[in-house]
Amino acid sequence: MGTKYLWKNSKQTVLDSVESLQYIVRKNETLTCTVSQDSFCDANCIYKIKISDTPKIFIPNVISPNEDGNNDYLEIYGNQHQLLLLQIFDRWGNRIYSTTDPLGKWDGLVNNQKVNPGTYVWLIRYIDLRDNKEKVLNGDVTVVRE
Repeated sequence: MGTKYLWKNSKQTVLDSVESLQYIVRKNETLTCTVSQDSFCDANCIYKIKISDTPKIFIPNVISPNEDGNNDYLEIYGNQHQLLLLQIFDRWGNRIYSTTDPLGKWDGLVNNQKVNPGTYVWLIRYIDLRDNKEKVLNGDVTVVRE
């Protein structure tokens, strides 16, 4: 007979009977997997899934724009947003870079000149695709040069 798997959601609805489950969760939910081995013993695994209220956006805090293919750009990563604006400011508050390109990224250059190593402030405006609202995030990035 072998090993059997039974997946259920919070409402005790049977989802599948496979070892590995792919399931789209849209709200906080608990999934249970019951594993049976030749009807001799059962084991239950409980997975509590919490959906975050903030979109998963990752923006690096260090870049090394030396064209080695690693961390050469300040890029915005994630799949729950649409970028409207990316701006970079120097330590005196001067805007040194700005783009409205949805795929925009900064290469550590200003007017085709390398910026000095140091810390720069970024600001992004984006649309959160889960609620279609415009939001703003800011932070800093350190430019490292060898």
